[in-house]
Amino acid sequence: EKISGDSSFSHSLAFCQALEKLSNTNVPARARYLRVIYAELERLANHFGDIGTIMMDTGFNFGGSQGARLREIVMQINERITGSRFLRNANMIGGVSKGMDEIEKSELSLELENISKDFSEVIAVAENSTSLLNRLKGTGVLSARIAKNHGVVGVAGKAVGISNDTRVDYPYAAYDELLFDEVATEHDGDVYARFRVRIKEAFASIKIIQDALGKLPEGYVNTPNLEVVFKKNALAISMVEGWRGEIVYFVTTDAEGNITRVAPRDPSFINWAVLRDAGFDNVIPDFPLINKSFNLSYSGNDL
Repeated sequence: EKISGDSSFSHSLAFCQALEKLSNTNVPARARYLRVIYAELERLANHFGDIGTIMMDTGFNFGGSQGARLREIVMQINERITGSRFLRNANMIGGVSKGMDEIEKSELSLELENISKDFSEVIAVAENSTSLLNRLKGTGVLSARIAKNHGVVGVAGKAVGISNDTRVDYPYAAYDELLFDEVATEHDGDVYARFRVRIKEAFASIKIIQDALGKLPEGYVNTPNLEVVFKKNALAISMVEGWRGEIVYFVTTDAEGNITRVAPRDPSFINWAVLRDAGFDNVIPDFPLINKSFNLSYSGNDL
């Protein structure tokens, strides 16, 4: 959960999924749906924050303050439901530690309706600002060729038309049972394209959460009376689509069934390499804007 703090839930989910595979642990249906809900709340909060700070870095203070406000709304929802603004300690082997009752379901659904309307109004104002768009369009262009050569993932890849998304390509939790529109992509590879991918993903997250709330099955939120025994001389690979992109965990055990290696890969480890290409031949004042449009993790890279 501390490898990349703003991706605490996605990292812990990837790790738990690997351990569940190594121990043949079944995750209850309700827990799989709750994992989707929590993962999308994490994505929503971070995309709202990034959308706001991208606008703030152009001097568009209205957009910056609105993004921060919307992010804070989601962070408070996280804390109310799970006890943690960053959804820490929500995952466990065999499911989740925090459930959701009917009142919480109804409250969250209503809040998401209001958030969607609120967010739509903010984006409408932003898209009508010529000065904002002039700063975003054509700035920090990453070519599709460079992105593909480096295996770029997540928002940066989707902004050049790479439609890879683990939630679709290798569904986990309950993603294969929920509404998921086509993967959000753009094609120009500039700051504006990365900005637009985040906007599309934010709306998609709200839709996915609402669908999960409507279909949330009854039952346990984790496997009761769980005694975890890992397979011997085994390995497991787990992938989760974090809000920055694909998170991968490689876990192995020895002849005694003890975990011997945990190798995580945060999307930042891949995407940091192309930031220089996006920044090349841009004016110096635009670098903070370009950097924020990627918003990569330092700790996620330095593994």
